[in-house]
Amino acid sequence: MEILKHNIKTNIPLKDHSTFRIGGPAKFFVEVDDLQRLANVLNWAQDHQQKVFVLGGGSNVLFMDDGFDGLIIKLINKDVKTEIVAGDGITIRCGAGLSLARLVSQSFKVGAIGLEWAVGIPGTVGGAVRGNAGAFGGEMKDVVKEVQAINFNTCRLDLKKQFNDVVIQPNQLKKNIEYACRNIIQKFNNKECEFGYRNSIFKKIPGLTIWEIEIKLSADKNEKAKEMAKNLLSKRQQKQPPITKFPSAGSVFKNPKVPSEVIRKFEHDQETKSRQGKVPAGWLIARAGLLGKKIGGAMVSKDHGNFIVNTGNATAQDVLLLISIIKTLVRNRYNVHLQEEICVVH
Repeated sequence: MEILKHNIKTNIPLKDHSTFRIGGPAKFFVEVDDLQRLANVLNWAQDHQQKVFVLGGGSNVLFMDDGFDGLIIKLINKDVKTEIVAGDGITIRCGAGLSLARLVSQSFKVGAIGLEWAVGIPGTVGGAVRGNAGAFGGEMKDVVKEVQAINFNTCRLDLKKQFNDVVIQPNQLKKNIEYACRNIIQKFNNKECEFGYRNSIFKKIPGLTIWEIEIKLSADKNEKAKEMAKNLLSKRQQKQPPITKFPSAGSVFKNPKVPSEVIRKFEHDQETKSRQGKVPAGWLIARAGLLGKKIGGAMVSKDHGNFIVNTGNATAQDVLLLISIIKTLVRNRYNVHLQEEICVVH
């Protein structure tokens, strides 16, 4: 069968590929680690009219209980290369499927500084760039030099345009498909990535998927990065629920901009300044009395208001209902509209 030829699997439980541990079966599922393989499965998806969702580490996503009626492509391209240029810092180039934890570890290994804020954040580098992940005042936009991406829609159209009404020998088809996909890789410098708060151009354009990333860091001359990372990890562990206790997808909501009276309450309550007119969503949720609020197997973490955890048997519907309740109560109490940070995959 053709799906066996491409190593495409069927009816794979998505809960096994999600940090939330929620989700029904994917109709089709494949892992991809090189462009040739990516080109092949994209061509297959087009020929069989299957919708496609690209998956990284499985954090920050919520799959539906009835699964996904299409092809899940999980990127596992994890190559990493480091270049140290005297007087010009340290460059690390890696595949989108590399875990963010490994990238941080590699930066420490080569004596670089600039990623210590990312210690403890789950997921892949590709996902972190797509959502401009950040913590403790640092963000991916601060370290990304260049991103290589493929527009899946353009790739399919380009293949169709190139090969329609053209007789191609079977032994040449593989090379032609690979060339076509390589030929349409788009490069984005930092500015062209259009980074915003938990946003980037890769979220704005459907089908535009990150393949490779180039990170630019500074030399850690005073060897401070590891110590900084250790301190920040300690803070993270104190504030956030351990994923080993209850599975979660990370922060559910973006930190919202709020009215001035809410900022005053936050700064008085926390004895700290707000950032850019925003306050933590978790603080609003906690103030609304929602810590420990439970719907089915889904619960607002008692440790952090912006985490919904799976207590063991949560369904996607439990999570969605809890999200709706949180948004309604926060809006009614503070006139603040929370916006989801997690991606709900239908």
